[in-house]
Amino acid sequence: MTRETLVARLKGRHGHFFHSELLDSQLAAVEPPLPAERVIVVDDDNPPAEVVREIIRRLGLERRS
Repeated sequence: MTRETLVARLKGRHGHFFHSELLDSQLAAVEPPLPAERVIVVDDDNPPAEVVREIIRRLGLERRS
């Protein structure tokens, strides 16, 4: 995800506690996961509901009928 995408999303969150002015310091503090850490990478350009479905699928948490 690009910085510009993050800024646009933050500006769309009215009344949210996290202001876009804090973004650069947060991005500077991000650490990549260690090789031994299990991570899930999803396409953040998809709608939130689709992202959630993908995460649930990858974690094997789908409801079984």
